[in-house]
Amino acid sequence: VDAGSSSVRCISYELLDSRSCTSEEVSTPTQSPIKAIEGMSYSVPMMSVSPNTGYIRIHEVLVAIDLCVDQVLRLLRQKITDERNNYSISALGLST
Repeated sequence: VDAGSSSVRCISYELLDSRSCTSEEVSTPTQSPIKAIEGMSYSVPMMSVSPNTGYIRIHEVLVAIDLCVDQVLRLLRQKITDERNNYSISALGLST
């Protein structure tokens, strides 16, 4: 989840099995690579900072974070059901 000044975004990533990766996908020999899952993201455009005051619109930001996470989980459930695979959420990262 990335909460920025102009939008809140949520993107899902997949942990790749390093044995099946191409050399471009492997970042280091000790760290398993990840890649964004195509089509599994959601964004809410918004002004998170009030003009002139600099106050953060925290309630709106929290609502947008909740919406983004819910929408990405909905997309994942849809994709996983269609492909008859399983998935598990291993981590959630936040950045501002």
